[in-house]
Amino acid sequence: MALIPPVALSASAGGVVYVLEWQEPEPGHTAALIAWVEWDGKAWTDRRDTVPEDDLTQIDGQNYLGVPRLDYRDTHRLRRERDEKG
Repeated sequence: MALIPPVALSASAGGVVYVLEWQEPEPGHTAALIAWVEWDGKAWTDRRDTVPEDDLTQIDGQNYLGVPRLDYRDTHRLRRERDEKG
C-alpha cells in the first residue's frame, strides 16, 4: 500500500496541503515543504512551496510524527542539490 503524507490547512496555499518534510531554514525556526494541486477548469497543476510552520493548521487525526525532519545543515544541503538539478 502506498504511503500518503499527512495533510494540513495552509493559509498561503489557501486550503489543504500535503506535509512532505519539516525543515530548519535557520537554527530554531521550523518550516514545512508542502505540496497541493490546483484545478484551473481544464487540468490539475501540482504545486510545491516551503512555508513557515505557523502557516499551517494541523488537522485532528493526522500523524505528523512520520514526516521527515531535516536539521539546518541538511536543509541547506538539499536546497543546493535541488537548485543544481534545476
